[in-house]
Amino acid sequence: MSSDIKTIHPLDKIEKAADAMKTHKIKQLSVVVNDEMRGIITVTDISRASPEMVNRLMGSGLNLGTD
Repeated sequence: MSSDIKTIHPLDKIEKAADAMKTHKIKQLSVVVNDEMRGIITVTDISRASPEMVNRLMGSGLNLGTD
């Protein structure tokens, strides 16, 4: 398990999540409120919610296949 877990707040925009995934070359982010994990958002979640965001993620070198 990684000690450098990347997180996002539930009210952050989907673009922020996509940019964080691209920057850190990761496929998922923990959704955290007040240091408590509330869920996980994945590349697949983003592509389903906003198909146009796939282009933003594709430049990251991530394999966007199914999780």
